[in-house]
Amino acid sequence: MSNTRQMTPEQMALLADIFRVLVKEIRSDEDKEKLAPGELGISYVEGCFYIKDPYTGELFSPNSVQMIKQIMNNYNPVTGEFNADRVNHIRFYTNISQLTQIGISLDADTIIRQMTVPSVLYAPITYENYDKLMFPSEKGLMTVVKISEEFVRCSYSDLANHVEYDGIYNSEKHLFEGWLVRGSNTENDNGDTTSGGTTINIEYGKPYYDMTVIVVRVNYDILPGAMVSVDGKTALPLVDVDGNPLAETIPANTIIMLIYDDKRKAWIYCNPLTDDVQSIINKILADRITGVTVTPGVSGYLYTVPVDNTTSIFVNGFNKNTDILFVNFGQTLLRPDIDYRFDDTAVNMIHIINNIKLVAGETLYFQIVKFNVSTNA
Repeated sequence: MSNTRQMTPEQMALLADIFRVLVKEIRSDEDKEKLAPGELGISYVEGCFYIKDPYTGELFSPNSVQMIKQIMNNYNPVTGEFNADRVNHIRFYTNISQLTQIGISLDADTIIRQMTVPSVLYAPITYENYDKLMFPSEKGLMTVVKISEEFVRCSYSDLANHVEYDGIYNSEKHLFEGWLVRGSNTENDNGDTTSGGTTINIEYGKPYYDMTVIVVRVNYDILPGAMVSVDGKTALPLVDVDGNPLAETIPANTIIMLIYDDKRKAWIYCNPLTDDVQSIINKILADRITGVTVTPGVSGYLYTVPVDNTTSIFVNGFNKNTDILFVNFGQTLLRPDIDYRFDDTAVNMIHIINNIKLVAGETLYFQIVKFNVSTNA
């Protein structure tokens, strides 16, 4: 017969009253974050338990209505489509809220750091304090492909100004450093205004030349008749492609493009929403040609081959950088880069190629076309 004593029902009821388990109540998202690893909480409003995984730190709701809700949020019963967050071990994010449990704003670097490896993010960005969070505008679409902590590719579509940006990611430091307008060669191809009104100062930090294009973030309103100074240099008028002074206000928090016209000593305004930069540059160059007369001058002479198998010939009066050359051999017009080529250094030397054999006494006729440029009054 066993000597183990059994508890009476009265004793069990007494112990149940003394050692009652009280589960922490969850009333907000902040309460969820405050759960200790392995701790259990309950939301009476949602009707579910929350547990913080002690190994990953992630919250999950076992065997609860919330678990079913999480599944149904990713399932469309009409189309039968399931929007999976992970496919073939790749994590997909479609909203910044998937990276934070407490709903705070995240800057671009923090978003990338929060993403798991490997993962893809394709999410809308709507932040009023976008500049402090390292975004080009308050409304856009951010795309990130994170293969590893070292290999990250990201881009941003500015929906407000219709400008595409590529992200600058330092693979050695695992650090996001900023945005670069797509098609620019360096970060300094972008500028920022540091003042507004009619006297505009732009920080650019790079030498500029004729037809240089600068993408400028306008931080202050630019008024009609404005003058533009880049990096403290002489202020030049801001004009349209026809040379007329700016006639409308350019509001702050927009992106514009400026083209430096060295001949007119002015900055040409380009609206990226309505103007095509290349078309404007073509028009500027075409206007420069208007009023210029180009008169060709033609000269020529007969050249006699001095020795057999001559291949290198100096052409008197010819300059490959400015002139046009025609080479006649008998009844044949020799083709440049096929039958002959220009010397790499000498401006007036050609080399016969394509297995053409010249015999002493044969003749070549060189015809040279030079251009005389004059400006009409």
